[in-house]
Amino acid sequence: MRTTLDGDQAEWPKEARGGTVDKCDKLTAARPSWTAFDGWQAPHRKPEWAAFDAWSASFAEVLAESAARLDEALATWDAELSDIGGDPCRYDWARFRPLRLHREEDWSDWLAELLEASASGRFAARLFAGSEALADSWHFAEVDREVVAGPHRADLVARVGSEWIHIEVKVGDLNLDKTPDTAAALREAFPARTFRADYLLLPDEDTLCWDEARAQLGDRAASIVALTWRQLAVALRRSLAERDQETVRWRSWAAALLGAVEQLLLPFTYRPAGTPITRRPGRLRHDVMHASYLEESEHP
Repeated sequence: MRTTLDGDQAEWPKEARGGTVDKCDKLTAARPSWTAFDGWQAPHRKPEWAAFDAWSASFAEVLAESAARLDEALATWDAELSDIGGDPCRYDWARFRPLRLHREEDWSDWLAELLEASASGRFAARLFAGSEALADSWHFAEVDREVVAGPHRADLVARVGSEWIHIEVKVGDLNLDKTPDTAAALREAFPARTFRADYLLLPDEDTLCWDEARAQLGDRAASIVALTWRQLAVALRRSLAERDQETVRWRSWAAALLGAVEQLLLPFTYRPAGTPITRRPGRLRHDVMHASYLEESEHP
């Protein structure tokens, strides 16, 4: 039973008034009180940008250094390839009509042409063997396209001396697990041929997909050697720099394919001659990557 109080007793605590403390009263008493913060105001601080100004100045120096580094690397290649118009990035290869690039078959056709027409074998030796010192053993007698082997069709099958190699060319097709089956079908269809190796040429970003496929394929993928379009581009650049090793015709077509690879399959862009490198924060990573790639390509 609750006790009703009159007068001033109504202002006393219930226990002092002899009253009964019910559940609602206990909950009310347990609520936190914020009266201690009445009248408090957050201190007003004037923002200071000195630290940001220092960081901004340092970042501007980084942008300037990366732009200068890329300018220097491009100047080196402009000089190296001056007889065929300078560095391939000086031309917008996406607008080069004679170079068909709509299908994987187009890329295979261009690669077949450069392999078969090479007089020195140095490009193939760099790409497939990792060293131009082995060029004598990388002269192609013939390069066949779309070779049928049972239910499979090989992109390129090429004869090197008395041996053969098989190349699958990819520019985004992730059906990579078919490559070992094609390699096995070729050996069954042409038992008299000795195959030196099987190669899978693919974009750099697809190498992880191939690693996963290879892990699942096990021993079936043991003969497959994966190569990337970046490796092909580096091999082309180093071969182009050797003016006396190939004909002007070969070097001209090689420069066209190189420019297309770099601008359409690698993350590098068209840079017209005489245009200064843009010093934008969003370009920093790209410019550093481009400069590193050009510098890497300078050394055999």
